[in-house]
Amino acid sequence: MSYQILRQKQMEYIYSRRFLKKSLAYLIAYHLEEPKLKKRKNLEREKYNNKINK
Repeated sequence: MSYQILRQKQMEYIYSRRFLKKSLAYLIAYHLEEPKLKKRKNLEREKYNNKINK
């Protein structure tokens, strides 16, 4: 293998690792934040409905 091919493989490996770490962190954050977001949306919807019903 030539130096360029090795370098390319190395970069691909590094980028894929970095991408995996980022996507894992994103998934975990989303998993933790999603219930809070849903709760907030429900509260906003209730406030809105209360305004309409009054």
